[in-house]
Amino acid sequence: MEDIEQLLSDLDLEFPNCPFTISCVNKIEELDNIFTQEKVIIIKDDRANYWHWWFDDITEEETKEYINYTVVKAPYNGNITLRTIIQAMINDQHYYNDLVLRDSHHFLESIDKQNDQSIEYISYWGS
Repeated sequence: MEDIEQLLSDLDLEFPNCPFTISCVNKIEELDNIFTQEKVIIIKDDRANYWHWWFDDITEEETKEYINYTVVKAPYNGNITLRTIIQAMINDQHYYNDLVLRDSHHFLESIDKQNDQSIEYISYWGS
């Protein structure tokens, strides 16, 4: 229990005012592991499914506006790490949108490659 509390405290220090909860690491050191050799990737947030928001009087067409793609670039002479990805997501205004902030799925649990030939990754969220 103390380990989890320490991790959450460390994450709060690393990413103050993060608009979501980071739940995809077990140790703070994991943030700096190489995530991919790619120099540019895209993180897709598709939590805006119509079935999720039907009770908010939002049409299916309107929910499509909330599907988001965050572009993540490797730092000069560096690699994309989880830290790089999380910081890019924090810098993306999508995650500060009122509808997105109200989503009960705000725990970033993992980021996985969409398919082997793509630079697109999908973010998975829990509640």
